[in-house]
Amino acid sequence: MSNGITMDARHNSPQEVAGVLREHGCVLLRNALPRRPVLVAGEAVKANAGKLKELLGQEVNDMPLCFTDRRCPDSSIVGFNGQSLETFSDPIEVSGFTPAWFYEGERNYRRWFWEHGADFPNVLLGLIVRSNLPDIYHLLYRESVICSYQHCSVRYQRADIQHKSYTFHQDVSYHSRDPLDHSGLTTWIPLCDCGIEAPSLEVYPRAIQDVLPVPDGVTGPYLFCDTQTVLDRYGKDLWAPTFSAGDVLIFNHFVVHRTYITDGMTKERQSVDFRVFPRSRFPAQVLGRRGWLLDIPASATAPA
Repeated sequence: MSNGITMDARHNSPQEVAGVLREHGCVLLRNALPRRPVLVAGEAVKANAGKLKELLGQEVNDMPLCFTDRRCPDSSIVGFNGQSLETFSDPIEVSGFTPAWFYEGERNYRRWFWEHGADFPNVLLGLIVRSNLPDIYHLLYRESVICSYQHCSVRYQRADIQHKSYTFHQDVSYHSRDPLDHSGLTTWIPLCDCGIEAPSLEVYPRAIQDVLPVPDGVTGPYLFCDTQTVLDRYGKDLWAPTFSAGDVLIFNHFVVHRTYITDGMTKERQSVDFRVFPRSRFPAQVLGRRGWLLDIPASATAPA
């Protein structure tokens, strides 16, 4: 069930995509990013996650955005500022990471990476800013947009670690259940082909107008919705599309979604959650947190 929200960046203009996104809250955009660099980023995530697992002795499938970076001999694969990755090693080595970052003190190893995000090549950021996605964001909001590096994530998922998958939720609900704070936009970027052999997303492809309840007896902060409420209201219209590397799903923060995974899936999926917020409605709970805040400029040819 796509209900007219599947579009193609090769054929549909940013204005058309923004219009559908404004109407429905969700768009599956085919060919939004170049396939080969996306696959290279996916391989980097796999290698960096493997190194992190070896250091920590456990699976950690929620990583900062720079975990899409790793040495690459191909000079055509470049970062946010156009720099090559030919002499870059990997984010773990560059940071000086030790297991103490994970097990001691604040016990959030990602903080250092959030605060030093601008020091990394940031291949995925580079792909995004050189695509039509920023124009879509600007046309949707009719103003400039800001990315919070802390609120972007790199993840991987497999059938054997289903317990680490996310059930139904609306983005930002962990930080605030005030509808006024759900002003942002997520671009979900799979870094491989997924939806058949590898996990993807299941979504109710329409923006609703409220923040759904948490399970009975749960107090906040809490990200996840009550599953039975979602199934009762939207179960017959849930959609789990297939993706090719280069496709993205763009949705606002009222759209309900979860990891789509079945026991028969045999491959791992790597993905990025990239989030932007309109400058005039930047949530206070995001602004008050740590990390790099960066403007995502529209192209010089974007309509005003």
